[in-house]
Amino acid sequence: MSTKQGRGSRAGNRIKKIARICWNNRDWTKPSGPKGKSKSRAAFEHASKAGFGFEEWLFNRDSEKTIRGYRYGYLQGLDTKEKRYTEVRLAGKRLDIYLYTINSDAAGRTRRFLLGCIHNATQISEVDSKDIFNIYKSRGWLSGMRKQVIDAKGSPEEFEGMGWRLFNLKFKESDLDRLESPPEFSRDDDFVKRDRYDLKDWIKNPKFLIDKTGKLRPSGRSPKKISTTRHIAGGEIEVRLDHNRIQADVRAELESGPGKRIVEVEYSTDADGKVDLAVERDDGKWDYYEIKTGRSAKRCIRDALSQLMEYAYWPDKERAAKLVIVAPAKLGQEGKRYLEHLRSRFDIPVCYRRYNENSQPPQMEAEE
Repeated sequence: MSTKQGRGSRAGNRIKKIARICWNNRDWTKPSGPKGKSKSRAAFEHASKAGFGFEEWLFNRDSEKTIRGYRYGYLQGLDTKEKRYTEVRLAGKRLDIYLYTINSDAAGRTRRFLLGCIHNATQISEVDSKDIFNIYKSRGWLSGMRKQVIDAKGSPEEFEGMGWRLFNLKFKESDLDRLESPPEFSRDDDFVKRDRYDLKDWIKNPKFLIDKTGKLRPSGRSPKKISTTRHIAGGEIEVRLDHNRIQADVRAELESGPGKRIVEVEYSTDADGKVDLAVERDDGKWDYYEIKTGRSAKRCIRDALSQLMEYAYWPDKERAAKLVIVAPAKLGQEGKRYLEHLRSRFDIPVCYRRYNENSQPPQMEAEE
């Protein structure tokens, strides 16, 4: 993630901004309840008021909610009701919006973390907001969001009262640039001069801060870590759809199947690689399973297929009878047609199995 300094907040022909979003320990895929949120009773997300923030769905992974190539969400700094930034000023302009959040502990102590950037974001008009709202309503997605608010002990009345203003921002999935381990910055750092939920100009880089060794961490993308929880100082962001968790659940499911299956984890192939899971079949052949956690099925297929092909066939072998891509993203009709085309046109034995965390226990859905 690039954070080049420059007063005037311009990145090429894009406007650089900073926005605060409320704390969430469900990776901003759905409301997460009061833990870590502002302790100020004046704050909208406080339990005495709404009990949630409308930006808590900002990183939702559901690929079905990509409409006309864009994801839609909400930032308070772009809410025209706030009268700070009107459509005349920002509508249609391309924005690089850097996002930060504040974790508040039970005693009210706060810590600030930079989450990443939405590049090429656009504030949408009232007409577009109403259009997206009606699409969500007609497809039943608003009802699902309302239930998530209730599950998080939030106010469904506040959710319903938002109406079409629930959507004021659009961006492409590929332009969401997340930091794997969000770095902390000091409350005294004038990188952010005030902690309101308005949209601020990017003035300078934060004085990045301190990792566990006490060394300064430079700005930019942190090394990727795979764990069941995304740890940051002062709290944890729970990442439920994570590689290790999916791998453990899929392994348990495969081992509980009929017969005594041999299931190997991180199975070494003689193609100088390790496949996530390998299952020995009754006929002595192997099925290879590769797990991906991307937010779209297309991205997961792209990343997994090249690995599986190499593990199975490099340079001229046939080590696997079936190549299975496992991911939480829903496949969709285009994805189904693509895989069918690969099977029929090129005779590649590939299939896709969606990992469903909401089933009890979490498990893979049928092959597609």
